[in-house]
Amino acid sequence: MRNGFIRPWHLLWLLLGFLAGGAGPGFASVGPLPRTDRELARAVRERLDRDPRLRSHRIAVSAQAGRIHLSGTVPNLARQREAIRLAAAQRGVFGIDSDLALRGPRLPDRTLRMDVTGKLSLYADLVPPGVTVAVDNGQVRVAGQVGTIGRYLFLREQLESLPGVEEIDLGALRIQTRTTERLDEEQLRVAVLHLIRDPYQFPVSGRIDVEAQDGFFVLKGTVPRLIDKMEALDVAALVVDRQRIRDELRIDPNLGRLRPHSGVPADRRLR
Repeated sequence: MRNGFIRPWHLLWLLLGFLAGGAGPGFASVGPLPRTDRELARAVRERLDRDPRLRSHRIAVSAQAGRIHLSGTVPNLARQREAIRLAAAQRGVFGIDSDLALRGPRLPDRTLRMDVTGKLSLYADLVPPGVTVAVDNGQVRVAGQVGTIGRYLFLREQLESLPGVEEIDLGALRIQTRTTERLDEEQLRVAVLHLIRDPYQFPVSGRIDVEAQDGFFVLKGTVPRLIDKMEALDVAALVVDRQRIRDELRIDPNLGRLRPHSGVPADRRLR
């Protein structure tokens, strides 16, 4: 899925925030690490059960070699996404295989399109000609432009909450810009890196760097959880085309954990 670009005016406030000395994301708090697949599956199961939006759904959880398998039914893409994100937030999870199916029969394309356009018509900036919608076999494709990253994410959330939406394609949706000037590769690299490190918008934990290599943007470093890796890739895709992003992030569940008899994370004491 391709997402919008950030242009020079947007880069400006990103750089201002960076120069102002904003703190980087902190490490997520953790308890004891699960030692076996059974313990890992139980920890993920407990996370799902604590979420009031998911506890009523029948979601089966199993684990093998650090990979979580989810199966069952959920009412919409929002609940499917939430289940995957909660599982990915558990330390010790290195991958997720999802067989979560959407509950209910497939809606006719015409009916689904009416539901989508009706939902978006509540918001003046999410209607034609600014935003257009097409539906094909349960896939909703959105084209046009929105004003901010926040509105982009809001639109996605609205679509995910609708029953019958099986897939969302925002490849033709752009974030509105004030200039047509293209950023060079180094400016884009800095914009990606700063957005990933902005704890107020995207609380990604870990040590992440971004390198520009032959037209691609390589995410390198170490993160404590799978969700941090997923978030970093999603955030980068808000700035550059996802096809230009390369993932070299490593997951270390012990990153940022406290050593015995110490109140300082082990990795920070080495600085």
